[in-house]
Amino acid sequence: MNILFFDERCKLCLKTVSFIKKYVNLITVGRLAPFKNIDKIILSLNQLRLTNSNLYKLIIVGDGPEKNNLKKLVSENDLTDFVTFTGQLNKDELNKHYRESDIYIQASGYEGLPHTLLEAISHNLSIVSTPIGGTNEILEDNTNGWTIDLIKGKYPDEKDIASKIKYLIKNKEEDELKKYKANFLLEEKFYFGFGASIASIIFFFLLGYLSVYFSKYAQDDKIWKYINIFIICFMSLLIIYIVKETLYFL
Repeated sequence: MNILFFDERCKLCLKTVSFIKKYVNLITVGRLAPFKNIDKIILSLNQLRLTNSNLYKLIIVGDGPEKNNLKKLVSENDLTDFVTFTGQLNKDELNKHYRESDIYIQASGYEGLPHTLLEAISHNLSIVSTPIGGTNEILEDNTNGWTIDLIKGKYPDEKDIASKIKYLIKNKEEDELKKYKANFLLEEKFYFGFGASIASIIFFFLLGYLSVYFSKYAQDDKIWKYINIFIICFMSLLIIYIVKETLYFL
């Protein structure tokens, strides 16, 4: 990774973007459930508006049991002009919102491996997230994004969310470097891992064919019998690997 080259390129990009952007568009995607702590993201807008009342806008993508409560919270805090609820979106509509956004926020109390986080990284968004589940495997302790701590292991402080957002906006070069590293990780680890899983499946069927082929000779020759046993054992290990990798991407 050529950091010096990247930093020079970043400076030019940031100067260009700073003249174009009118708003800082925040986005969060997922089921509107209590453990997602979307209320904390909404309340963080109050903190952000203390410095600039019209700079930040939040898009909430998804549906769920907390929808009405969250809409009520928005109304009670006079944030109706700054928060948009889209409901469920198809892939093209969601990608459009990703492209128009700047920062992806995840405030969940627990998660597995959030695919929305990977999607946000692939759209080159800044990531502000709680370090839970598979998330910290992606963020790598604040290396590839900005982490926010959980209070009592359940929810983040809205002031902490706002503080991270304000900091990354003021320190754009540092943020761009984190985004670059996140994309590098995405390509290196997740895309390669998925490709390796596909290759393993193909290799599995090839071994299966060889096992059937060698079994013809195994009845009369001990060497072929041992070869066939070795192939079957190797296939068993391959099955474990394929299942593990498949579950990781689900």
